[in-house]
Amino acid sequence: LNFSDSHARSFSMTAFPAVSALAEANISAARVATLDGSPGIFPNGQVNARLLTSLTTGAGKRRLRFIIGLRDPFDLAFSLWAFLSSIGKESQRVEVRMQRALDAIVACNETLADNPMLLLSLPPAEHAAYRGCLEEPKTAGKHFYLFGGLYGLHLLSWLHHGFSARQ
Repeated sequence: LNFSDSHARSFSMTAFPAVSALAEANISAARVATLDGSPGIFPNGQVNARLLTSLTTGAGKRRLRFIIGLRDPFDLAFSLWAFLSSIGKESQRVEVRMQRALDAIVACNETLADNPMLLLSLPPAEHAAYRGCLEEPKTAGKHFYLFGGLYGLHLLSWLHHGFSARQ
């Protein structure tokens, strides 16, 4: 989603890396208002809130369509670790960082960490509490390598904000 001043009314998002990938998915580029491949958009709760604020009509919100390309969560985590290591922002070994990330996720809710499918039956308040634990700054600093790959959690956040699975 693009929230710059010059694109304030562009509300389509894809996680495809290039317009050429749209053709492979049988999607006309003419129907895409904004193309963004940032892996940080989907899980970001602040973006959800900004999106809802930006949408002025229910009809506009219902017309939104999302195409979300998902990477293997550990590939995503390793890629982030490798990038930060390559620019000197990460000095610990990958297995140390991944274990720290897993430990932080488990600490928020061991039952959900052991059985993530339980997310589907959580009432919205419990979902929000789990997400709140994960987003708490002290915890987030430990698990951020894996947080982006918690796709079920992020998709449910969008659905709890009033979007439908058909979008």
